Amino acid sequence: MKSFFHLFSSIYKNTFFRFILGFILYGLSAYVAINFIRDIFLCKVLSLLGVYAGIYYSFFSMLESGITRIASFHIKHNSTNISKQPIKAFMAHNAMIYRCIKIVSNLFYIYLCFNVLVK
Repeated sequence: MKSFFHLFSSIYKNTFFRFILGFILYGLSAYVAINFIRDIFLCKVLSLLGVYAGIYYSFFSMLESGITRIASFHIKHNSTNISKQPIKAFMAHNAMIYRCIKIVSNLFYIYLCFNVLVK
């Protein structure tokens, strides 16, 4: 049983898998909302959850991959300038930059959901 969870966690950490998973979850929620739910409010909620799953798995996995690749590029090809600003600040705080972008995106999505569901 331990090997199954180890296998799943290694697949889940794969950026391409998470990217595809986001589109699959969005498509599944859109299919269910269109074909099985007749209440408009529940349809909106399910659609918003599907969009969030798509954003969470697709956009955030691309964002994390992009920040990691920028950092590895500077380590590999620009090692002489790593000690200079703004690269030095980016290298020291790339995890915080990712978290801040994620928080701002989530807050914007909460605001968007509030406006869609209230009106």
